[in-house]
Amino acid sequence: MIRATLDTNVLASGALDTHSAVAQVIEAWFRAEFVVVLSPYILDELDSALEKPYFAQRLRRESTAKYIALVRQFARVVPITDTLPRVASHPEDDRVLATAVSGKVDYLVTGDRNLQALGKYQTVTVISPRDFLRVLVGQSSC
Repeated sequence: MIRATLDTNVLASGALDTHSAVAQVIEAWFRAEFVVVLSPYILDELDSALEKPYFAQRLRRESTAKYIALVRQFARVVPITDTLPRVASHPEDDRVLATAVSGKVDYLVTGDRNLQALGKYQTVTVISPRDFLRVLVGQSSC
């Protein structure tokens, strides 16, 4: 089964979106079409992101709490065990990439174009949500 790390921007967008590629990725995850591997770092980032005014104005507190509980329930949480040399353009992106490497995932799914520009790091393919959907569709047709 495919293993993927979802970047915080994908997880946060998934709390709001209902029709986008991100929403379809989240729905596929909750249907157990692939495994999501996160770290405590990403979970903390998600908590912080959803508290920001942009999300707080669009989501009721109960909806946010329910969504975070679902993410925690469905994700496999791993510690960051691999430290990376400065690979990404931002140190926080290095931690997300380190989560993917530590979790031995196939894909890092992100909306961050700077991370996507890496293409691949070690065995992890860095990919957009839309491209990841194509991977999932290809997997289901095999």
